[in-house]
This record gives sequence, structure tokens and C-alpha cells, in this order.
Amino acid sequence: MTCRMTASKQNKRQTNCTNSEQCRPGKKAKFDTSHCLVSLKPHISLKWDQYLRKVVPEKEQVGILWSDLAPFMESQKHCSGLADVMYVPPEIFSLKSLKGVLSYEAWSTSLTEAERKFLIQFLPSETDAEENVKLLLTGQNHHFGNPFLSWSSSLCYGDIHPDALLNKEKHIKKDEKAYHVNLLNYHSNMVETLKSWRKRWLSCGDTENLFRDNPSNQMQGVMQLKATNSGMPMKVAQRIDVSKFMSYIKVSRTQLNHIKRLKQSGDGIQTKHVSRVIGGLDKSHVKPYGALLEDEQRRLREHWLEMSCNDLPAAFEVLRERKVLMEKSIKLLGLELQQKNVSVLRKVRCDLSFNSFS
Repeated sequence: MTCRMTASKQNKRQTNCTNSEQCRPGKKAKFDTSHCLVSLKPHISLKWDQYLRKVVPEKEQVGILWSDLAPFMESQKHCSGLADVMYVPPEIFSLKSLKGVLSYEAWSTSLTEAERKFLIQFLPSETDAEENVKLLLTGQNHHFGNPFLSWSSSLCYGDIHPDALLNKEKHIKKDEKAYHVNLLNYHSNMVETLKSWRKRWLSCGDTENLFRDNPSNQMQGVMQLKATNSGMPMKVAQRIDVSKFMSYIKVSRTQLNHIKRLKQSGDGIQTKHVSRVIGGLDKSHVKPYGALLEDEQRRLREHWLEMSCNDLPAAFEVLRERKVLMEKSIKLLGLELQQKNVSVLRKVRCDLSFNSFS
């Protein structure tokens, strides 16, 4: 019996080992540094700002974080911060993206075979690398977007500057730490609640009435509910759609004036008094309130349609005619003033000539 149990355990171990080896993901591909374009020695260049009177990093720099290179390297798993810093031409920051600079033609003609081989190892190995490169560099949709366009836009706007990347990583770590603290507090509160329940369970004789509130607690809960409802009347009213329970009746203006003159109590106008004015609700055509809203919406649409199709074009035509008439009046007034000026000048010249002869 013991031999059988030992043999069965060995078989289970072999089966588990086989399953784990089958389910184990493949080893991480090594980062080929034979023709490496990344120095892995980040150095942020600084300069003296005459206006700020302090040392600032140069703008023409882009950085790469270790978190971006970690999936492709085995020896640098727990590193943080910048992995490398590179210079870029300052003209790049005046562009919107690098689509016109890093094209598929530039990939095929301007890069060497070693450079293309180095960059291809960052692409997914399950699909064709050349096809992925063509999709990315031509700006086509690639898995719900194009990572190249978003990355190049971030580069041109300065979002990949070493300082920007470090600040972003700092905020991510801060948010992650706050999340873990909140999660730890949540678990601690849950454990304390379970401990209190266990203590209450062990110290209680009647387990059926353990979590049942006594009448005093129930009354207290009812009072708290009433206080809460009285304190927030508008919130409760806003959550209920009362229009489906309402109806309306069309009346004339005279009937409406008679209804307004009725003196009623604070509870409102009762049905028997309204029946004296409109002749009874049974004979009237009572419609749901939703039909009134639909009718008002229809009339509003017809009004705006009439205004947009007829009234506005007519108003614009009147305005255009008024503008043409004003332009004609201005021209006529200008001609009249010009003629008057000519006549005045002639008269002045005649007077001058007469005075000179005399």
C-alpha cells in the first residue's frame, strides 16, 4: 500500500513538472548589444540660463527609462530612472510629428542593416517585422492606434525630455505607493471587522439573534432614516420621474381664468369644483403628460423650421436691400458733395481773378 502511494506521488510530481514546463513562458530574449545604439550611460547636459540665473538642462535631449528597456534585458530588472539620454536636432521641436522625417523610405535607404536589425528586436516577434515597420512608419492603424505617431508627437512637444520622464515616473511611483497604502488599510479594516465578528460569535449564547438588532436599535435606525429623508428632500425628488403619473386637459382661456378665480384650501383645487367649470372630467379628453411634452416639442420644431426657412431668409433679404440702398445713398451723397465742392472752387477762383483785375 505504501509503495502504491509513493508511486502515485511520484507520478503526480512528474505530471506537475511537465505541466509547469509546458505552461512556463519562454525565456526573455537577450538584448543584442553587438551593434547597440544605446549607450546605457545617461548623462543630462546642463547649461547656464542668463535669464533665470541658474543651471538648467538643455532642451535638445530625449531620454529612455529603464522601465521601457526592462522587457528586453535580463540583467537590469530592478533599475529605475533614466537608461540613456540622446541629443536630437533643435528643428524637431518645431514639428508636429516625425511622420515626414522618419518615413519607410528613410528606413529602407538611410539606415544600415545593423541599425535595422537592432531596432527590429524591439518589435513583436510573432508577426512579420517588415510589415510592422511599414504599418508604423506609414501612419496606419496598428492595434487601435499608431504608437509611432503618439511617440513622435510626444517627442516634438518635449514630453520625452529627461526631466519630464523623471517627473512622470516620480508621480507614477507616488500614486502606486498611495494605492498600496489604501489597499493595506482596506485589508486591515476587513481583518479587524472579521475579528470583531468572531469575538461576538464566540461570546454570544443565542446565535440566531446574533446579528438581529434589538427594538431600540431598530427604532434608532428608523429615526435616522427619517432625519436623512427630511434633510435631503430635493435629492429624492430628482431621482423620481413623476411625469409618467401625470395627465393634462386642454381648456380655453375663459375656463382657465374661471379656474384661477376659484378659492381653494392649501391641498389644491378639487375635482368637483373643476367639473363645474369644464363640465366634468369624464366627458373631457384626458391625455398623458408625455403627449403634452411631445406636442410642445413638435410645435417648437415647427416654429424654428418656419423661422429658419422663411423668416430668416426674408430678414436677410431686407437687410441686403437696405445695405444696397445705403450704398447708393452714400454714392449719391458723395457725388453731390463733389459737385458742390467744384462749384465752390469755381466761385472762389472767379472771386480771386476779379480781385486781381481790380
